Amino acid sequence: MVNNEVIRYAPFERLSRSPMYFDIETTLRSRIVWMIGYMTDGEMIQLYANDYDEEKRILSEFCAILKKHSEHVLVTWSSFDTRVLYERLRLHGLTGSSNLVYSMAHMDLRLDLRKSFIFPTRGYGLKRIGSYLKYPFRNPDLDGLHVALEYERRVLSGEPLHRRFFEYNEDDVMALPYILDWAEKTECERCTCEVYDELR
Repeated sequence: MVNNEVIRYAPFERLSRSPMYFDIETTLRSRIVWMIGYMTDGEMIQLYANDYDEEKRILSEFCAILKKHSEHVLVTWSSFDTRVLYERLRLHGLTGSSNLVYSMAHMDLRLDLRKSFIFPTRGYGLKRIGSYLKYPFRNPDLDGLHVALEYERRVLSGEPLHRRFFEYNEDDVMALPYILDWAEKTECERCTCEVYDELR
């Protein structure tokens, strides 16, 4: 923390297959998935539910996309996205699609970073790690709670969702390849297991 340095104490495993990065936005308590942002082969796409009734539509669309990229590795910041996606698919009776989600290879990037690196940050949230690595978040004042509340307010009012909330999701997706690229390329001069043993 004092030196503002990253310490690598274990090798970081590189991806051996093409990645598909994705991030979901939900209402409070993860009741409804209303946005799915994903990036594959350099293309960023967002599926948006204009109201609660459109959740099943965007879930079905995303799973059709997953079937076309079943050999890819799903990359998320935590297991939250795959877990909630799985639960919502099953709730809608889309059992075959929910099984597809868990049958695909998955990288929990946050967990893999914690296995290999100590960051001089207070926690391993996406915004903390991404900001430390200089990812240019466009709306650093927003968080998941704020975004969920704004969507619910928009549904009740009928007003269009402001562009910055789409940008929030875009950044959560695009920060993933940015951080993964850093992790795969980083060569830390102090990356010995002995350093970690001393810290423990």
